[in-house]
Amino acid sequence: MAFFLRPDDFKGFLSVLKPGGRIALAEMMKDPAVNARADAEILRIEAAYSEVLEYKFHIPRITEYFEWLTRAGFTNVRVDKRFSNPSFREKIETAGGWKNILKISRAMLRLMRESPVLRKKFISIGRVKRVLVEKHATSQFIIQAVVSGMKPSAS
Repeated sequence: MAFFLRPDDFKGFLSVLKPGGRIALAEMMKDPAVNARADAEILRIEAAYSEVLEYKFHIPRITEYFEWLTRAGFTNVRVDKRFSNPSFREKIETAGGWKNILKISRAMLRLMRESPVLRKKFISIGRVKRVLVEKHATSQFIIQAVVSGMKPSAS
């Protein structure tokens, strides 16, 4: 959840590491190759989600993480691993199977019926999910990756 941090906050990570220590951030990131049309839609949905969260939500580009870690003093900043989006079957398994999905769906529908505020938030979150996870024109530019950096060794 480092995308909720301010760029200067990364200096705090550096200060608590031993010389030669590493930081690894497993984060959702925007591919630097994102096209203007997809980027505009992602930015629009980030603003809508920020309103729901009542907190600024922004998915940084990989290059922003590199910049923030480097500016904080980390060296050897790199992408260690990129994760592919899970398959439909993997999503079902992660949710605990169909039985659990039905249980969660019933609970959500009950909450949406009983609370107009929650209904509005669930609908907004569904739109965010479609743009960031399901809609190929935009979701292809949202990746999961591990970015790491190292605290320089003491000289």
